[in-house]
Amino acid sequence: MESDATYEYGLSAFEVAVLLALFVAWILLPCVAAFVVGKRLRVRSPGIAFIPLVGPWIVILRSIGTSAWWVLVLLIPYVGLGFAIWAAFVVPARHGRTRWWTLPFMIPLGNLIAFITYALTLSPADQAPTPTIHVGTSAADVREVALPVRRGQDEDATSAATRYCMNCGRLLPASARFCSACGEPTDPAVA
Repeated sequence: MESDATYEYGLSAFEVAVLLALFVAWILLPCVAAFVVGKRLRVRSPGIAFIPLVGPWIVILRSIGTSAWWVLVLLIPYVGLGFAIWAAFVVPARHGRTRWWTLPFMIPLGNLIAFITYALTLSPADQAPTPTIHVGTSAADVREVALPVRRGQDEDATSAATRYCMNCGRLLPASARFCSACGEPTDPAVA
């Protein structure tokens, strides 16, 4: 009689415990990394990341301003893989990170370590780069103007009434017909 308990497939209790720990880590580590991304980018309800398998995707989709309903695409065979590849390209760009992050996200099993590293090295929302628009009437006159955007908030937080002057970049009231700073008409048809 053996002193070490053996299971049906010839695995010892220690081997079963190691496999169980690896499985739990495979499920839990992406949840923790997505939670960190959600907290740093001030995503609404980052705790959703702890819903196994879909929770991290919901938080990441919210952090890039995309509807969380897109997580259902992951359930479609092959289409879900294409969606994951799309996310590997889009997420770093929308977070203001270099697109070189795409490469480690594409490596099987290495992407888990890459995602944890990505989450822990992500700057908080206050330090994230500010989005800009190009304004000006001619090629020589074009300059970048910072947009006042809160990162990690849903797209509907910035209403359709939010407009910017295409000449100087100033924030315009919804009812403005002309820019109060430079006098340019807000409707291109008026010009």
